[in-house]
Amino acid sequence: MLSNQVDRYGIPLPKIDWRVSEQEVETIKATAKCLGQELSRLRIGKPAIGPWIEQDQGLPPHFLDIAHPIGTTRMSNSQDSGVVDESCEVHGTQGLFAAGSSVFPTSGHANPTQMIVALAIRLADTLKGRSGK
Repeated sequence: MLSNQVDRYGIPLPKIDWRVSEQEVETIKATAKCLGQELSRLRIGKPAIGPWIEQDQGLPPHFLDIAHPIGTTRMSNSQDSGVVDESCEVHGTQGLFAAGSSVFPTSGHANPTQMIVALAIRLADTLKGRSGK
């Protein structure tokens, strides 16, 4: 979203509201434990699991998840809760589109490449249809 601060040109600076929910924390723990059990069962070895997982603690303050920034131009039915509509067109600005993982309304932990390609193809079809070709 945009903050109240502006850059030297008067353009509002971005404000990132990044949170990890309890469901995500529990999913990380369950995945790590399941993977550890399966690797042990297969006698491949036991992965190093963070103490916060082994001791069933909360997310540590130094936890980082920065591989795929997603949702900065979020897709939504309304400009009150997002930047682009379902066609990736910026709300209130006809002909301006955003494509990429920035339009994802939510994200997972896996690589987003295939979904980005699918959205790009859908946007190309939309633009092709609008151009009459």
